[in-house]
Amino acid sequence: MSYEVNIIRIFPEPKVFSELDWNKQCVEQTLAERAAWEFYETHKAEITWDVVVINPLYVFGPVIHEVASRDTLNTSSSDLLKVLLTPSTSPSTMSSETPTTTGSCGIDVRDLAEGHAKVLEVPDAGGERIIISVGPYVWQDRIDVAQGLSPSVALPYCMVREC
Repeated sequence: MSYEVNIIRIFPEPKVFSELDWNKQCVEQTLAERAAWEFYETHKAEITWDVVVINPLYVFGPVIHEVASRDTLNTSSSDLLKVLLTPSTSPSTMSSETPTTTGSCGIDVRDLAEGHAKVLEVPDAGGERIIISVGPYVWQDRIDVAQGLSPSVALPYCMVREC
């Protein structure tokens, strides 16, 4: 089970998180995760499995569904697109300096899938809440990669302008 972006903060050193660190802006994910834990606690005598929660922050990489408009992008891809198209104003009112000083932590969707498979193989993962990331980045890192693509990638009209 995974719920995205419950915790958004960058720390210079590894940190053990608790429920006190949950991001209050992600109420739906938090409530769903709590419901999963409550279900497990209520029914653990009746079931033969346990709960592991994997919390990625930003998830990037190829999508498997058709993306006909911005509305069909996941939050991570949508925020990235906003930054690439208008780096001074996205994803949340950035100043011109913000892309070089602000970012988050992210993971490639394929690495996230590997993490999901791994928890099935590791018995000690049961009952854990795992935050998974390859590490921090600033938005400028993503902008630099996009600008360095060769040949340049042409975005469909619906990605550049609202349809």
